[in-house]
Amino acid sequence: MPDHVTANHCGRGLHVKDGIKVADAPPYSPSLHGWPDRTRSAVILHAEHFTLAQITGTDITILPDEVQVFVVPIKGELGIGGETLIPGECGLVATKEDMGARHGVLLLVAWTRDPN
Repeated sequence: MPDHVTANHCGRGLHVKDGIKVADAPPYSPSLHGWPDRTRSAVILHAEHFTLAQITGTDITILPDEVQVFVVPIKGELGIGGETLIPGECGLVATKEDMGARHGVLLLVAWTRDPN
């Protein structure tokens, strides 16, 4: 690893070795990581500007009605407007009615939060 990596976006150098020297990295508790129950749809994260969720099978009830949703299949295939997405691909769905969720599919989805 180089001693100095330039971080152009912030206008100053990022000193990796100096950062590692002062980092506090206690063991990460196994109870703090994992995946939600893959047998049901669930919100994974509500952040200030977006929501991240998993969708299982045809259960899309947690999706907002009138918001575009970014979709990444984890398992199975997803039909969107006449096209099929496979795991590793991504797509943007205009409304949840446009999403042809199928049995056995597991999706990672994200959408922006309402600014109001």
